[in-house]
Amino acid sequence: MAGTLNPAFNTGTTSYTTMAVNTSSLTPGSNTITVVLTDGSSPQTYTITVNYLAQEAYIKASNPNPADGFYAVALSGDTLAVRAGGEDSNTTGVGGNQADNSASDAGAVYVLTY
Repeated sequence: MAGTLNPAFNTGTTSYTTMAVNTSSLTPGSNTITVVLTDGSSPQTYTITVNYLAQEAYIKASNPNPADGFYAVALSGDTLAVRAGGEDSNTTGVGGNQADNSASDAGAVYVLTY
């Protein structure tokens, strides 16, 4: 089961707005699960074992700008999709000019595999 959860998720010092959980990494008889959290700038992947969090990966946009809003994540198997609703690129499709910021808040989706 994979999906996106959208509760306001607070871990004390950082308030997270989106969380994706990939339970395919939860194996029978183990107490581990993979969780991706985002604070609106960069998703962070954690492996939870009982009550212990260890950062597994740090994911960042290839062309980050302030207010891009790198958030709203979905995780399925080894594929992670991250929405950047404030991305200003005027490029369509894949492989365009990432430096073109002429379309204010056009938005983008980054698809990553690992």
